Amino acid sequence: LINRVSGQYDIKSPSLYEKTQAVLDYISGMTDVFAIDVYRKINGNRLPDV
Repeated sequence: LINRVSGQYDIKSPSLYEKTQAVLDYISGMTDVFAIDVYRKINGNRLPDV
């Protein structure tokens, strides 16, 4: 998941806390449709269209 985080978040920080915060910020900013799309891409699963 960390490799999918957009460039606006600091995932290159040496601090585990800051990396974790970047991932949490990324996830919390997702719309429902975007989150489902990311889930589909990661798992290769097909969910019913929303």
